Amino acid sequence: MLAPPDQDSRPTMPDDAAARQDLPTPAEPVLAEAGDPGALRDTGDAARDRRDWGAAEEAYRAYLNIEAGDAALWVQLGHALKEQGKLAEAEAAYSQAARLAPGEADTQLQLGHLHKLAGRRPQALAAYAEALRLAPLRAAHDEMVALDDAAMAALLLQAWSARKPADCSYLEITDLFVYLHDHRTVSGIQRVQLGLVAHVLALPVAARERTAFIIRQGERPELLLLEEARVAALVQHASGAEVERATLDRLLEAAKRGATTAQLRAGQCLLVLGAFWVGGSVAPAYAAAKAAGASIGCYIYDLIPATHPEFCDAGLVVDFTRALAEGLAFFDFLLAISEYTAAEMRRWLAAQGLPPIPVEAVPLAHDFRLPGQVVAPAPARWPSAIAALQGRDYVLCVCTIEARKNHAYLFQLWRQLMQQGIEPPELVLVGRFGWRVADLYAQLKATGFLGGRIRVLHDLADAELATLYRHCRFTIFPSFVEGWGLPVGESLTHGKACIASNTSSLPEVGGDLVDYIDPLNLHTGLAAVRRYLEDPAALAEREAEIRTHFQPRGWAEVGEAFFAAARRLQPTTPRPVPVPLLPQGAVFRPATLVARDVAPGDANQPLRLVLASGWSAPDIAGAGSDSAAGAAVLRFGTNAAPGAPLLVFLRLMVRDAAPGVVLRVVPTLGAACQVEPARPRPGLAGPSRSLDLRVTAAADSAGVVELSLEVLTAPGARKARLSARFYLQRLAHVATDNLLARQELTEALLLESEDQRRAG
Repeated sequence: MLAPPDQDSRPTMPDDAAARQDLPTPAEPVLAEAGDPGALRDTGDAARDRRDWGAAEEAYRAYLNIEAGDAALWVQLGHALKEQGKLAEAEAAYSQAARLAPGEADTQLQLGHLHKLAGRRPQALAAYAEALRLAPLRAAHDEMVALDDAAMAALLLQAWSARKPADCSYLEITDLFVYLHDHRTVSGIQRVQLGLVAHVLALPVAARERTAFIIRQGERPELLLLEEARVAALVQHASGAEVERATLDRLLEAAKRGATTAQLRAGQCLLVLGAFWVGGSVAPAYAAAKAAGASIGCYIYDLIPATHPEFCDAGLVVDFTRALAEGLAFFDFLLAISEYTAAEMRRWLAAQGLPPIPVEAVPLAHDFRLPGQVVAPAPARWPSAIAALQGRDYVLCVCTIEARKNHAYLFQLWRQLMQQGIEPPELVLVGRFGWRVADLYAQLKATGFLGGRIRVLHDLADAELATLYRHCRFTIFPSFVEGWGLPVGESLTHGKACIASNTSSLPEVGGDLVDYIDPLNLHTGLAAVRRYLEDPAALAEREAEIRTHFQPRGWAEVGEAFFAAARRLQPTTPRPVPVPLLPQGAVFRPATLVARDVAPGDANQPLRLVLASGWSAPDIAGAGSDSAAGAAVLRFGTNAAPGAPLLVFLRLMVRDAAPGVVLRVVPTLGAACQVEPARPRPGLAGPSRSLDLRVTAAADSAGVVELSLEVLTAPGARKARLSARFYLQRLAHVATDNLLARQELTEALLLESEDQRRAG
């Protein structure tokens, strides 16, 4: 299993009486001083979990009578006392924990909470500041901000960011968190992330200092920096033999709660390890990283939603293609999980007319086990999830059940075997049902899963899956297209013969040790399966070849190759972020950025980048201004001549605009425009209303138009609470001297407005 990062040895208990004079005196417990310390601790934890604070206090005191040097339990005692309102005793317990473990930031955080509860603001601020000096705790930062010391909180965080080496690589694992929030076991892309993260955590301390773990937070520009120890705990549990949902949720929440804002700077690199299309648009966060001078690289798993949309959910095709176009606006280099995927990426870039980006293949591991992970041998009695297969003959197929994986081929293959008078072994499919398999599922149900010869399992733990691999007759994997093909490598790792498709990346995984079939030709699969069913000697020969010649690539090798390639490809100067072109007369509607029933648009023109900064995630109402930002900025390219006068047409919906609130639009080149959205009725907030604005602007020498939108208070008006928020619903522009285009655009916008009025 993974070990947590190296830590200093446990501090010893101070001997001097002065250090103990303010400790809460342990009570004479009913639990007996000769009790088992572990049992006392467990008793206290159980009482804490049911919020029986008196019982928790009693058990913790009894434990500390025996193990007085346990700083963590002094903290727990402090919690129990605080919850009972015994603030002085709680403070003494926390203080003792701080003396025993002076470098523990969480203890200072708890002291801060106690001082805040007691109304001691200066002491609370001092404790929170000390916590931030010890570790970049987001909670301590937020508490200082809440106590009106945001400036010091920001300085302390900046000091932490400055401690990251100039060549630090920030590893983004956003989609791992998203996935684990919904699933207990990992597969595919998430397993790769666990492998790479586990490789980093197994490195020496000096090497680990050059890496950090981050996640995006929706479509916010800030990236959250995760504490390494919390990531280690999460990875250890997620890759364990038994993954508990409650524990997983607690570890995910703890990791996010302990995060703080990452501060990237020039020379550093953001490496996207997972599915970049998950978790909302990458544009705000990646734009901020680029603005700070960091470069960005991404690990590409496949392009299947873009190159083979017939195998994917229609919504995924739109989301993936749109996100790929956005991501490629920021990525300085790409790593790919196979030579096949790298070649596909280069072909796709050329087909889209995009400039070439450096792409290098870093093939994945063959073994699903993570660094340090040991899968126990199968027990005498198999776990209940797979117990029905113990002692039976079966063929194994491990992958999500979806059209691309070609399970329909296996259904027909097993039916053909039966029609030819052959009684085949049971076919065990391990995976969840996914896209475009409704017909297959109907066929399985109608035939009673081929009379019980096909069995479907899912959500198996690693140990259970390993047991199935060890005891199967052989494996089969007839997928149409893959980015890599981990089931083939897993089969070989367990010494099992594999029958797999001869397509895409699969020959890279299996080499000469796999029997290849045509996934479009059932006869090739039938011949391969019959050979191994009817000729045990041939199967034994293939297994002997695997034992002799197979050299599995592990995650340590993948990790070394991954970071070496990233260092080679990381540019000295990151490439600039392109500005999307919005031709004259074209209308940009932010709502289309989230629509699932529209084409994703031109990969050359990721229109999400028009919302340059200060916008929240678009929705069907449009793109809303971010209340935390000072201004919302729009930026786009034009095919009008630089410096030529332009008319920019904006439709905005304004909400909660009180009297005296002014909406101001300021182009970088051109005349500012402002309007008071609220109706001039004193004391009444204006209703939500649409505003059509026309702004005079011009493009700069690079052909870029930029406008800043902000909410102000009108001169002379009583200072209004600036709660107003505006939503951009459409944006268009045209050169003032392009009379025909002006007329056509004006008519189109008027007709659209009339249609909307009638529909509303």
